[in-house]
Parts: sequence; structure tokens; C-alpha cells
Amino acid sequence: MNLKPDANHPSSDRESYSIDGINMLERQVDVGCPRCADQQLRIGMLAGSKLAACMGCHGCLAQSGVLATLVRVLRGAYSGEDIDTAPINPDELHVACHCPACLQPMETHAYGGPGNVVIDSCASCNLVWLDASELTQIIQAPGDREPVAGVPSIEEHIVASLQPTRSTAEADLTLSVALAAMFGGL
Repeated sequence: MNLKPDANHPSSDRESYSIDGINMLERQVDVGCPRCADQQLRIGMLAGSKLAACMGCHGCLAQSGVLATLVRVLRGAYSGEDIDTAPINPDELHVACHCPACLQPMETHAYGGPGNVVIDSCASCNLVWLDASELTQIIQAPGDREPVAGVPSIEEHIVASLQPTRSTAEADLTLSVALAAMFGGL
């Protein structure tokens, strides 16, 4: 897992952080972390897509379709060495969490793609929770990679996501709209 100050994205009063390549923005979401009782999620960007992540446990929350697209694009763009992962720990299938949007129990199950990870999903809210480093495990896992035409490498995605592109007011408005869409108006 990657948690480090981001030297490529200066911040006026706080350091910016990257978790699993997700550039964490300054804005907190008024939604709690499904794993940490005392943490609010923050919005982050990865390859042009918005996700929410926890600065406490470093897990991330995404809409199912966003996650599927990110996995396809980032696996196709990944040019590093494949990293074999350990088999799934069966105990992880019994660690329950609640959806931060509807507060109902999420379904805990093995991810159907590469990476040997256990994910939590809420079919009602169309949200998926990945624990710390699971997104990286999925991207770096051995298996078929279908390059997406015209897509830069994962390193270029991350660098591009760190570049400021809007004023603070425009970014706040964009985040508000994205949060309303992502969490059903919460």
C-alpha cells in the first residue's frame, strides 16, 4: 500500500496524500468509514475517476461500474512485474461491515477477478469497499491484461491525476455534484 506525502501536488495548508495511487483531495465526505468507527471518508481521484477513501484504515469505496472501469484500464496500462498474492484467508470472509450509504450489512465475498482479495459490496447502493492495498493487488496480479487503446501507463495516470486542473470553487462544486451522485444525495 502506498501512503505518502505527494510532492507533485502541493497544498497550501495541508500535505496531499496518495493511497493505492488515489490522490486524496482536501474534502471529507459526510459519510463514515465502514471499517473505522471514528473516521469520515475523503474524496480522491484515480485515473480521472472519483473514489472515497479512509485516511485511517486506507480502504476505498467506489461505485461498482467505476471500479470495473478502473480495474480494466489500470490493469491494461500496468507495465510492471506481476505480483503473486497469497491465497484468500477464509477468516476474511467473516469480517462484516456496513454500507456507508444505506447502513445495511454489505456482502463479503471473494473478488471475481485477479488478485485473491475479499471485497464488500452493497447491491442496493451499487457500492464496493476494498481494504487497504487490495486495489493495488488487483492491478498487479498475474492474469490477462487487455490494453485499452490510447490509454497511458498507470504511472502517467497517477501523475495526471495529481495535476490541479480547476479553481477551488469549481472543484468544490464538482465534488458536491459527484458526492450527491455517488451517495444518493447524502
